[in-house]
Amino acid sequence: MTNRDIVSHLYEAFAARDEPKIEALLHSEVVWAQMAGFPGGDVRRGRAEVLEGVLRGNRRRWKDFAARVDELVADGDRVVALGRYVLVDGAGRTVEVPFAHAYRVEDGRIVRFDQFTDTRVLADVQ
Repeated sequence: MTNRDIVSHLYEAFAARDEPKIEALLHSEVVWAQMAGFPGGDVRRGRAEVLEGVLRGNRRRWKDFAARVDELVADGDRVVALGRYVLVDGAGRTVEVPFAHAYRVEDGRIVRFDQFTDTRVLADVQ
């Protein structure tokens, strides 16, 4: 499996809320850095913090939340995902916000995630 495939499978696992698959794709000491200002955003360390703070946190924060990838670009151990968040807030409004996600993959596991997005729009609809 290529590094691009690993990241692609991670998005599929998040969409399916498949926690065992997410855990299998993440290094045990993964560093997951969300931007300051992202609702619930933080720097998380380890699989358990990513599952609780990101997967479960987004489910609690919004009625529906999806990260839709439009393009994956891979170069060695680096993979960049370009796409958009699509979410539904408590009032039923649907909002789309573009993102760029930068990953580092080592030995078949994701060891680093960095998020880039317009946090203001997301903060306004939580």
